Amino acid sequence: MSAPSRVPADFPFPEGLPPALLSQLREHGRAARLAAGDMYLREHARRSSPSPWCAAGALRVYKTGENGREITLYGVGPGECCTVNVLCLLSGRPSPAAAAAETAVEAVIYPPPLPALDGRTRGDARLRLRHLGRQGPAT
Repeated sequence: MSAPSRVPADFPFPEGLPPALLSQLREHGRAARLAAGDMYLREHARRSSPSPWCAAGALRVYKTGENGREITLYGVGPGECCTVNVLCLLSGRPSPAAAAAETAVEAVIYPPPLPALDGRTRGDARLRLRHLGRQGPAT
C-alpha cells in the first residue's frame, strides 16, 4: 500500500451524507493506493486494518478453508466499503476473512476508531452504518 495522503476534494463519497459526517470523513480519511495482488486484510488478524472506502478498482473479500481452497464472499468496488473490516473495527474482533486487491485500488482509509462513530452510542453507530449501506456508488 502506498503512503497515505490527504483525501482528494473530488473523492466520490455517496450522495446524501449528512454534512457533519461528510466533513469528518474528509478530515480523518487518508488517500491510499494498492497494487493488484496486494493483501489488504489478513484472515484472523488481531490488529484491525484501516477501513477502506474504494474510489477505483476492486477488492476481493474471501475465506480460506482448511483444505487451502478459497471462497469469495463478496467484492468491494467504487463507492463501497469493506463490511467485514468495518464490523471488526466496531467490535474489536479479529477478521474472519481476508481481502486482496484484484486490480489497482484507489481508496480512502480510516484508522480505528472510525470517525463519526467515536464516542457515540452503539445505536447511533448502527444508524450511521445503515445510512452508508443504503447509498449506492457515487455517479
